[in-house]
Amino acid sequence: MKKLIEKYKDIYWIAHRGLPYKAVENSNTGFELAGQLPFFGIETDLHLTKDEHIVAHHDHNIKRITGLDALISELDLNSISDIKLKDSLDNIPKFSTYLNICKKYNKVAIIELKVIFKPHQLTMLFDEIKIRNYLDKVIIISFHMDNLINIRKLYPDLTLQFLSSKFNQDIFKNLIDYHLELSLYHEAITKDIIEEMHKNNLKVAAWTVNNLTSIERLVEIGIDYITTDGFHI
Repeated sequence: MKKLIEKYKDIYWIAHRGLPYKAVENSNTGFELAGQLPFFGIETDLHLTKDEHIVAHHDHNIKRITGLDALISELDLNSISDIKLKDSLDNIPKFSTYLNICKKYNKVAIIELKVIFKPHQLTMLFDEIKIRNYLDKVIIISFHMDNLINIRKLYPDLTLQFLSSKFNQDIFKNLIDYHLELSLYHEAITKDIIEEMHKNNLKVAAWTVNNLTSIERLVEIGIDYITTDGFHI
């Protein structure tokens, strides 16, 4: 992976959920391993517990990664803190721990909001970032346009990316209106999309790219960011 990143140095490489090809996704171990490689950023997914603490986990239900059939929104932080990830000594990380690892390795924190954050919850989120003086080293991404619009009102200059599996004119209008970058499923990305975004001074990210053929295609047509689980090359 290191050789590939170094070969395409102009790409902003993002470690998806840490480094899943070497450690359990969204684990402290995975974040640490990603930090030790020349990635631009480390991506994670954020949910809110029942008592409104922010934790790093992809699914709404923790069963796939822990074996326990339970929704994060119905668990408090103390309960979650005692749960181990499968095949790992790691627990579900707190957002603050993930941020500390990003800062330790000087990586951009690529933060996906998996649920819609209310105004006071956004305040909690950004308070964690600000106390670490890390606001200039975060990118917020979400499939929920409302999250990004609400954040844009608060932070006019922050890099925000709209996640999508498709691209159309309605999406494009919102990207222009709110100055949002596009994070698109890699197979849906075309040269025309990238060129149209670039004409408006907006970048394009590709997710989640795990083979060399796809990477080479994206590099050829001018992609800006590539998110990957990592692989041996």
